[in-house]
Amino acid sequence: QVTTIQALAEQVYRTLNCRGLARVDLFLTSDQQLFVNEVNTLPGFTDISMFAKNWSVSGLSFDVLLKHLVDLAMDHYAVKKKMNNFLLELNTPEAVSSHG
Repeated sequence: QVTTIQALAEQVYRTLNCRGLARVDLFLTSDQQLFVNEVNTLPGFTDISMFAKNWSVSGLSFDVLLKHLVDLAMDHYAVKKKMNNFLLELNTPEAVSSHG
């Protein structure tokens, strides 16, 4: 059951194109049906929050989790910055006139 719940939470996260920190909350009914309650893209984030506790159960310490999230954000920023620079270069007068 745990792997089914994890797979559904991951599917929801990916379907919504979430990045970095998010918590997918689910309900499990008495007849074992799963329902998505909400996706919290800004859950509490302290070393005693449910987000950190959930990860710690999987063996990931708060410090390592925090470093991983910062690394993800930095990678995303670098990619976004490269894309913005590329788009700016495409819109220079020289680039526009060479395609006209």
